[in-house]
Amino acid sequence: MYQGRRPTSLPCMPPSEYPHPLTHDTQVIDCDVVNTVHRTRPDESLRSIVLERGPVAELAWEEYVAARETGAADKVLLKSLLATADLHRRGMVTAMEEDKSLLDEDDLALYDVATAPYDMKDELVATYGLTPVQVLAVEAYSNANKSLVVLPGDPDPVPNPHFMGQADHWGGYTDGWDALTAALAHIPTLGQLGLTLTTYRAARAPKDPDEVSEISRIAALEVETNIRHGVTLMDMGQRHYLSTAVTYNPHWERGPGVGGLIAVTGNAGHYINPFGLQGWVDGAEVLYPPGFWTVFEGLKPRAYLPQFPVAHLRQVAEPESGQARADDSRYAVDAPREKTLDADKRNIIDYLSADPSRAAKVPGALQQLGLAEKGLTYLTIGELETLRKLVR
Repeated sequence: MYQGRRPTSLPCMPPSEYPHPLTHDTQVIDCDVVNTVHRTRPDESLRSIVLERGPVAELAWEEYVAARETGAADKVLLKSLLATADLHRRGMVTAMEEDKSLLDEDDLALYDVATAPYDMKDELVATYGLTPVQVLAVEAYSNANKSLVVLPGDPDPVPNPHFMGQADHWGGYTDGWDALTAALAHIPTLGQLGLTLTTYRAARAPKDPDEVSEISRIAALEVETNIRHGVTLMDMGQRHYLSTAVTYNPHWERGPGVGGLIAVTGNAGHYINPFGLQGWVDGAEVLYPPGFWTVFEGLKPRAYLPQFPVAHLRQVAEPESGQARADDSRYAVDAPREKTLDADKRNIIDYLSADPSRAAKVPGALQQLGLAEKGLTYLTIGELETLRKLVR
């Protein structure tokens, strides 16, 4: 049933004079505020919306803040993500690294919006109610030395205040990972901010040179396979937290060596970068905690640099009945795809279109189910069965 990636209204299409490593990929940006503006002004650019150019955009942001308990802080985070994504997809982050004079006034204004939360950490911490230990957990997670009990010292080693294992500095928490889980409960997810976004990460490097790469394992899966994340046990015993970013950062430099990047389109990730230590250099880090599901949408070849592929995963609320399943520890199929699944979907689609009176009800039913943007051929078997009941 898979027909290829659905088109998005906001692809990564930077000006040709500013080519960047993901020019040939597609970054989904689905935002409630943007959609509100586009209902009245469908051609309004993302940068104009972020910079609140005109009364329609101003009103949309005003209503966004008014409708939320933490509206002002949420707006700062959401605007930062949107500004970073806009600079990223138009290649301006790359241009900025080469020559900041290439940026016009709007680009410089977007950069200020993108980096604003990093200067407001104390205010954001207070608004979202993080404790000092929870803030320490986010900072420790962002520290490259988080697995070290002690730090090399001169002349003696010194205790590492950012060690994520069991230590006195975690107070009543089991360890730093336990404290991080508690911290994430206070930091809004992308979905809570009203955003679904494609973010990227470099695949994990194999520990054994003879081990098959993570990208190769994903590429071997059948398209539409459901993947459970957070199954992998890491070196410190914790479940794998999936670290992604909106734009370029030092972690992506290992992309060529590990065969490419992994893209995650979803809304369960938390925008932790402003609460950590690294600043915008981490590319607006979005962290997905263990336990979520994605569907493998396919491998887009020559999408990074551009000779390396990008494996696209899309977050789903739950695994699809009858679909193949795997987990992120081995990317080996635990449950095969039922052979009749595609035929069962096609039978329902044929039923919906066979009778003109039923077919006429389909658009309204899709809207009612919140599936209008998805399209029939992308619905799961469960969604199709629900749709069939609505239009009988």
